[in-house]
Amino acid sequence: IQHAAVRAFSGGADIERYLSTARAILGQLVGFAVRTLRAAGLSVCHPDGAFYVFPTFAPLAGALAERGITDDRALARALLDRAHVSCLPGSEFGMPASALYVRLALVDFDGAKAMAAAAHEPVDDAFLEARLAPVVAALRAVASFVDPR
Repeated sequence: IQHAAVRAFSGGADIERYLSTARAILGQLVGFAVRTLRAAGLSVCHPDGAFYVFPTFAPLAGALAERGITDDRALARALLDRAHVSCLPGSEFGMPASALYVRLALVDFDGAKAMAAAAHEPVDDAFLEARLAPVVAALRAVASFVDPR
């Protein structure tokens, strides 16, 4: 790991190209996640330089309570059981359980294949659909869980 860190910190065209591509992919994916979750009624900040989002379902607390979901652990369990999406309760990160935060990681895709494809394809929503389909499907499943219409 130390040798890899030395190589990464020494820079160079290859490292810069890799980092630029990784930032483009994750940036597009985070933007898609934020748009999808906000459209479903969740509150979520747009993170800079992250591979996860940390939405709160608090705006929908009343509707969730009617479904028996009153804390983040019950929410995480319901998302796993009903939407087949795994997440961590926000209380694991210091948030009050009643605030209904969850942490959704956005890295369920083949990074090497995505990086290779990004070398010759535009990194846009169509790219996400084709190359990062598991994450796109999971985000849509969360949105459907919230608003099952």
